[in-house]
Amino acid sequence: MKAISVLVLAPFVVFSSAQTARNVRVTSDGLIIATQATGGLLVQRGTNTPTEILFPSSRVTNFDDIAVDDSDFLFALSTNSRTICSYFRNSDSFSFVGCVSPGFAVSPFSGVSARGGVCVVSGGTGGMTVIEYSQDTGVLDSNPRFLNAQLPNVVGFPDVELLNGNLAAMSTDFRDGLPRFGTMLVNLESAEEIRNFRVADSLRFDLFIGSTNFPVVNAFYGSDNGQTYMYTANGGMTVQYPTEPDSTVVIDAPAPLGNSFRAVTLAVDQQSDLMVV
Repeated sequence: MKAISVLVLAPFVVFSSAQTARNVRVTSDGLIIATQATGGLLVQRGTNTPTEILFPSSRVTNFDDIAVDDSDFLFALSTNSRTICSYFRNSDSFSFVGCVSPGFAVSPFSGVSARGGVCVVSGGTGGMTVIEYSQDTGVLDSNPRFLNAQLPNVVGFPDVELLNGNLAAMSTDFRDGLPRFGTMLVNLESAEEIRNFRVADSLRFDLFIGSTNFPVVNAFYGSDNGQTYMYTANGGMTVQYPTEPDSTVVIDAPAPLGNSFRAVTLAVDQQSDLMVV
């Protein structure tokens, strides 16, 4: 199993103190996009003054989670209105494309991810929703491929991360078996489980923040030899081959933190071979 460096971040501020950033995404060229507790999305380059993407209509009153695909289309999830809006990138700003509200579930915890013409809302205990979109325009299909799909042995899906347009890593609260929390790999063509990986040192329901910040988080890393790795945080940290069963390896917390460290999220910097937790 390939080892990459681990960087533990102390609390830091990207946006000004007058603004409260929640979920944050960074594009491949360093543009920062963030949701706020109140207000629209924030977009910032380096230490420049952030700009705000306002809501597209009076019906959408919040954005809770965001996803950026390989073509830099931006997808913003509103849990209050159960709506997804898409945006087309124009240099360091984004232009509104459109929204869909097909009735997908979001409670009690949910997330969004997009890759390869497919956008997935994890759906919490209400089941996952798979929505196709144009890779040319970013227009979302108002008729989902799957709407609130319930899978066997699942209490809920609090978050999601897509490897590509066919495979999703669903953060999962499992109904049977131990440990209770982990990741279910799901085929997006059939909405069926491929395999699952459990996280032994689970936080369970500790340290969640709001409806779209649940501490079971996955990130993918592709190495130079073509192998793909999936890194998972949920108190403990693990790495596994997503395409191979029984491949999980526990990652020790960086010294001198030891057993006192609990990972609530992580991200992988592909270019720097670095995992940030």
